[in-house]
Amino acid sequence: MLEPGDLLVVNDTKVLAARVMGTKQPAGKSVEVLFVKDLGEGLWEIMVKGTFRSGQVIEFDGACRATIVKRDATGTTVKMESARPVEQFLRESGEMPLPPYIKRKPGREDHA
Repeated sequence: MLEPGDLLVVNDTKVLAARVMGTKQPAGKSVEVLFVKDLGEGLWEIMVKGTFRSGQVIEFDGACRATIVKRDATGTTVKMESARPVEQFLRESGEMPLPPYIKRKPGREDHA
């Protein structure tokens, strides 16, 4: 199939099941948060829509919350406070993020 001079690219990246619903405090409004990257020391890069300011809190469940430490044009960083490791929280509570053109809920087939 491949000819001399052809280029084969293999993509073996993994996507975290890291889309989680939370509650914006103090308003109590429901928000969808996508955890993008562990920055170390409890800091995470996230994607979230809406208006947020430094110091604002997003609660996920009784034992996990995120405090906005930076929100600007380059992205949003939060400091996580959790009774369990954030990776465990994401495994237990996170959904696989699907592109917006896929009009269905994530399922087992999305966890390859």
